[in-house]
Amino acid sequence: MAGPAASVLLPDVLTADGTARLRRWLEGSFRSEGGDWWTPIAAAGAGMLLVEPEGYESDDFAEAESLIGAIGYLPATEIVLAASVNRPESHRLLGETALELAVFFDGFVDFDGLLPPAARTLPGRCFLVTATEDPDGPGWHVGDPEFLRAWLRHPGFRMVK
Repeated sequence: MAGPAASVLLPDVLTADGTARLRRWLEGSFRSEGGDWWTPIAAAGAGMLLVEPEGYESDDFAEAESLIGAIGYLPATEIVLAASVNRPESHRLLGETALELAVFFDGFVDFDGLLPPAARTLPGRCFLVTATEDPDGPGWHVGDPEFLRAWLRHPGFRMVK
């Protein structure tokens, strides 16, 4: 993927009911191709957006501890979102889709990198997550829907590329 990416972190494995709810939600705006879900070619230059639910995996104890300390659970499922192009419209589509899914499933958004300092002062909860593989590295941010809603309204809004 050439554009920004994020994931929606869920505390539980998607049950058959949860999978059916996600499928109904996706069928409203997305198309299925090879088991993955994509937006149709978007108008206004946003490109396509991949939506792919999968089991959350981490073999890093420090990452697990950091996530549990931040959001209160180790995710069982993540819904991966990846934009096909790196344009402002792609960032907006990714952010709005992540927000809808985080609200729909009561999850947190993994921004897949560090947000700028201005974003971290907004309402809602935004946490820094770190991992053992790079204990001195910068880590990445995870936020709740309230935080992402505020970030989407901010003039400097961008998802992480």
